Amino acid sequence: MITSIGRSPLSAPPSDDLSRLASPDVRVLAVDPGASRGAWCLLTGTPEDDKVGDLPFTKVDGEFRVDHARLCSVLDALRPDIFVVERVGGFPGDSPHSAFRFGFSCGLIEAAMSGRGPIVRTPPGEWKRAALIFKHAKDASRKEAAERLPHLAGQLSRKRDVDRADAALMALTVRERLLDPLSDPKIVEFAASKKEIPD
Repeated sequence: MITSIGRSPLSAPPSDDLSRLASPDVRVLAVDPGASRGAWCLLTGTPEDDKVGDLPFTKVDGEFRVDHARLCSVLDALRPDIFVVERVGGFPGDSPHSAFRFGFSCGLIEAAMSGRGPIVRTPPGEWKRAALIFKHAKDASRKEAAERLPHLAGQLSRKRDVDRADAALMALTVRERLLDPLSDPKIVEFAASKKEIPD
């Protein structure tokens, strides 16, 4: 269930869900979604256990689509405690077909996460400000992620790895806010897997 708990959910009053996750070894998995490409990143607090990868896609009726079954297998293998996904909408100029494809992919991603743990949904502008990404240049995310997560830099070396970098910075931002809830992040929605969290 999706629960809105104000502008700063991770600095909300403690609850069983949030206090359980405020641990140095919390496993945060973030996904940067897309219609035909995307990426995920798992941050654990132990660099050798951190991982980054591309979303699995398959072709259906000649079009790329998130491979829901393979993504579920990936999530089960990674065993995250909490999920992060970018809260996105359609892009100006998109055709109805393109917007549908993108929305369908996002739905498949959240369906894979559902029931496997709580989900944080964060708009691009919010996590980028929190991660100090102020430039529109695509390489800004990649360079920032490589600097802040040098143990993953080798997997962020290609220009196409910007999706991985975005996922890594989303995971890092939410992980830092879980461990330091007074830092006042502006992450808008929290999906509690078990119960609602009050304002």
